[in-house]
Amino acid sequence: MQVRDRLQLGARRQQVELAGAAVLVLLYLVLRMADASRGWLELWYVAASVFSVAFPAGGLLLVIPVGMFIGPYLLRPGMPAWTVWIIAWAVGVFARVVAAAVRDRAQVVRVYRNPALLAAVAFLAASALSVVTTWRHYGRAIGIDATYRWLWGPGTALLVLFAAAWVVRDGRLRPMVLAIGTGVLAALVSLVSWLAPAAIRGSALDWTLGPADASRLHGVTYLATGLEALLIVPAAVLVMTVLYGNRRRTRIAAAVGLVPVVLAVWFTYNRAGLMGAYLIVVVAAWQARPRLGQIVGGVGLVGGLLLVPWYLAFRGSTLGAAATATAGHLLSPSDQIRIDAWGAAIRMWQDAPLLGHGFWSFFRLHTQYGSAYLDAPHNEWLRLFGEGGIVAGVAGLVFIGAVVWQLSRGRAWLPRAALAAFACWVLALCFNNILSYDQVSIPLMTIVATGLTLVHLEREAAIRPEPTPEPTPAASG
Repeated sequence: MQVRDRLQLGARRQQVELAGAAVLVLLYLVLRMADASRGWLELWYVAASVFSVAFPAGGLLLVIPVGMFIGPYLLRPGMPAWTVWIIAWAVGVFARVVAAAVRDRAQVVRVYRNPALLAAVAFLAASALSVVTTWRHYGRAIGIDATYRWLWGPGTALLVLFAAAWVVRDGRLRPMVLAIGTGVLAALVSLVSWLAPAAIRGSALDWTLGPADASRLHGVTYLATGLEALLIVPAAVLVMTVLYGNRRRTRIAAAVGLVPVVLAVWFTYNRAGLMGAYLIVVVAAWQARPRLGQIVGGVGLVGGLLLVPWYLAFRGSTLGAAATATAGHLLSPSDQIRIDAWGAAIRMWQDAPLLGHGFWSFFRLHTQYGSAYLDAPHNEWLRLFGEGGIVAGVAGLVFIGAVVWQLSRGRAWLPRAALAAFACWVLALCFNNILSYDQVSIPLMTIVATGLTLVHLEREAAIRPEPTPEPTPAASG
């Protein structure tokens, strides 16, 4: 087949993928708005799985928007339907990877010989090992529950990263743009539900929303902490686009989209959102000049510390006594409860330092180790140590370091935007149980995969030797 024919075939395939994904998204929207029966929804998931296996790139374009508005639909207790669908999509992607390896092994090696992706493999294996520990310690029933929770937690997040890395290996930006656009849409829906509840609550779109809370915005997630983590990811890319986008039209569109995202993050009254905003500003300044990034980081840190008492007082007046710092202190009662949970996770690790107590064991052991109120540690990195021991904990930290290192090696602004988004996600996981939010993991891992690919392509182009000009007859004679 000639190169021109292959290009035309690839273009037609992309058109089919885009059209198929659009049709299935619209069909899903119609079914959910019509409150379709379980049978119709299961049929849709079958169709989505078949399409995603046949057209992996189209599957990613389908996973992103539907995943942002998941809804409480379970195939069985503890097993969300989208988890089975995402596994099917990942199987389709890896079937393409195997087929490509048979034809051209170098192409597969080029994509996956990436330190960040190799670290993700180790992280996935170490996390899965903690599930095996749960089966060993607690038996089949609890082991099955832990397996389900692992699949729609770290399992899904890392599967999306691996599969998306293959889909975007040529540097295509459409999945990343779709993730950002869907995030803006999620912010708009969340804001409308907050400012004009009757417009969505009780309507055909009610399924897109989490539980209502008069004190802070939950929007399309179950908790305000989840919404903050969901929206701070596109916020990072939008800010970088406004500052460094190549086209004026793109910068204007990003600025417009940033408005509802920032407002929605503010109304979550989540401190991780403010700290994430600080990280975004530092990375944006660093992109202009590394020295400027250092200055902005230092000034921002001092300014933030000075504003802490004011913000805590404002937040306490909004959220009530549980979020109000006690006199003479910076901690509120809810902060102390979270610190107790962190201490429990550390004590769990000290008690079983190598392999931990097993995935999701904090839920069963939290009282025994000193967390009387919280049944989750509210710090995913400490959870890794407590439930998976030093094996899972170190694997998680190595994954963070590898991704940050790889994304920071790029000189272009888009990989730096992915770096800012990833840094905000890592920060959010320090204070909340965000790794179990596939709504957050799917767009985040798509953006990270795109950033890693762009860095690889940039460095590959930089080291590619220039073609040697053919000698002229005069020169050779």
